[in-house]
Amino acid sequence: MKKKQLKEIKNKTVEELEKLVMETETQLSKLKLEALNGKNKNKRLGKSLRKEIAQVKTIISARKNDDRKFINEKGK
Repeated sequence: MKKKQLKEIKNKTVEELEKLVMETETQLSKLKLEALNGKNKNKRLGKSLRKEIAQVKTIISARKNDDRKFINEKGK
């Protein structure tokens, strides 16, 4: 994922990010099936998809943690 794409992703809502993760995971599973059948030999694409999923999940987790911190601070 390029830096420009990462900046765009950071501006999305959590729901949009979760949808993006599901779509990317679907792409990855299709890629794995194609690799097993010998149709796709591009191994770099799988690695980049896994990396993208991890980056988006990290952003989601950070946002959820920030929301919890904000709620806890407000309650004090």
